[in-house]
Amino acid sequence: MARNGKVYRKFKMSVIKSMVTISFCAMMVYPLTVSGKENTQEDSVKAGSLFQVSGDSSVKNEKKEDALLYEVCVNDKVVGYVDDADMAEDAYLNARLQINAASDSMVYMDASLAVNVIDDKKSTLCEEDLQDAIYDLLMESVVTPKEPAYTLKIGDVTVHLADTQEVVALFERIKDKYDAEDAFEVVLAEKEDTMFTAFTAHIVLPETEENSTVIVYAPNGEYDETDEEEVDIEDGLKVIEFEEDIEIVEAFVSESQLMTAEEAFEFLTKENEEKQIYKVVKGDCMWNIAKAHGMTTSQLFALNENITEKSILRIGQEVVITVPEPELSVITKEVVTYDEYYNAPVQYVYNDSWYTTKSVVLQEGTEGYHNVSASVSYRNGKEYDREILEETIIEESTPKIIEVGTITPPTFIRPVNGGRVTSNYGWRAWQGKVHTGIDYGISTGTKVMASCGGKVVQAGWNGGYGYCITIQHANGIKTRYAHLSKVLVSVGQYVSQGQKIALSGNTGNSTGPHLHFEVIVSGRAVDPRKYLN
Repeated sequence: MARNGKVYRKFKMSVIKSMVTISFCAMMVYPLTVSGKENTQEDSVKAGSLFQVSGDSSVKNEKKEDALLYEVCVNDKVVGYVDDADMAEDAYLNARLQINAASDSMVYMDASLAVNVIDDKKSTLCEEDLQDAIYDLLMESVVTPKEPAYTLKIGDVTVHLADTQEVVALFERIKDKYDAEDAFEVVLAEKEDTMFTAFTAHIVLPETEENSTVIVYAPNGEYDETDEEEVDIEDGLKVIEFEEDIEIVEAFVSESQLMTAEEAFEFLTKENEEKQIYKVVKGDCMWNIAKAHGMTTSQLFALNENITEKSILRIGQEVVITVPEPELSVITKEVVTYDEYYNAPVQYVYNDSWYTTKSVVLQEGTEGYHNVSASVSYRNGKEYDREILEETIIEESTPKIIEVGTITPPTFIRPVNGGRVTSNYGWRAWQGKVHTGIDYGISTGTKVMASCGGKVVQAGWNGGYGYCITIQHANGIKTRYAHLSKVLVSVGQYVSQGQKIALSGNTGNSTGPHLHFEVIVSGRAVDPRKYLN
């Protein structure tokens, strides 16, 4: 192409500007652009054969003056210096057209031209060298073309597939894991309550569909609505459905982002172990918690260092569990019929005069035998719920009957704060007899508290015990507090647990200041340590 002659240059500029104007008009008809070097899925656009270049072109001090020198910059990088601003713009447009002509599809780039007046003396470039330099910089700004695709949003996970055939192939592949008889089919339906056109996937039995949404893909045509009141108790698989919400939208993505149906299947169904918290309910133990979550007790203990085989679980206690979970979970429901032995629920007879620690078996139960039709629910092939639909008793079970108490037993607390145990309950060889309580070594005048609430039945001097208090509790147990310096309660008075009843001392047969504390059951002193909390 000739590069001299002012008339030719003006004619060429008119042609080039016309082409750019046409491209701009086309862009208005198809207002779809890509800008920036990094394009998110939301910024993706549809593009056919339209040539589109994003960015701006600006020339500072456009007025031509022969004495001026111009610095040419592309994307803020200096390309070179010229003494003709028009020549810089010509070279920029020609380089852009050259890149587009070499491509069979739309070219995306993020580029800008700036022509600035400078005062310094620099070596200038001819238009051909300038165009070559601009071409090299523009090639660096070319953005990877986008391809039309279908994007699947599943929770926080996004998967891109090339077309609807790949989308259906993915869900068919997932379905086949659970549908051994190939009784179900995949359909794509319009997703309701969305601001833009979106689809979702259902796995249904032929000629059935759970709602009246518009089916956009179905292997065998239209689908009728299911009669929700009808209960099918024949054995077999009844439901396959996805637990997570699935949204399918049309988009444009880079070719490198596309997956095949098989790759997407591996990604979505691969199980990832995640720690979760389980709260203990009535009847739980570590063994049944482990079994319910597909773990061994050893694995469960390893995750919960604060729990051992001797630990007693409390209702509401948090237990860490590890559950393998795929990105897309599948719920299946099937009806099964089977015979099994069973036990009738235990029956309880409540006795309001017994403590809850007491129970007596009034009748041993017997095992029964029945035929059951049940709806069994699975998550990713693991059972999590079972509902009995029909039951036929073959041999009836008789229930186990247990009489239990209803009164919460009292608790006993340490009768003094501080001090140390100087003598426990047990045999004293040097005395040749049993020491009937616990001795707490404390200074005279220390506060003595009622170990449990009850009625004071003795208060005052009591032989070798010195000043002493005895309290009768509701369950027939008594507590005794001896060698006191001062008694603060009287016989017949009711006291509460923790109430101040005396001051410690060194009265009676005592070898030093201390409190002698006894627990008496059925008239006999027992080891207080078995009762103290």
